[in-house]
Amino acid sequence: MDLAFVLIHGGGLDTWVWERITPLLEFPALAVHRAVPGTNLNRLSITDSAKYIQSQIESAGFERVILVAHSIGGIGERLR
Repeated sequence: MDLAFVLIHGGGLDTWVWERITPLLEFPALAVHRAVPGTNLNRLSITDSAKYIQSQIESAGFERVILVAHSIGGIGERLR
């Protein structure tokens, strides 16, 4: 895929928060989790979260993305 939106939810939320907007987007969209389900979020580092988000993007086959984040989902390190 050429270009896609990657949607990162905020704290206390999950990927469902993006369900109403994804059908309205011009490009494919991937709502990602900030951490592996079951992770203790109190111990989640920004680096671990960024790496997990990056793995989801790579698994989807996206090479270029537009990151859209809500609340704490917008805090992170640069994805490589």
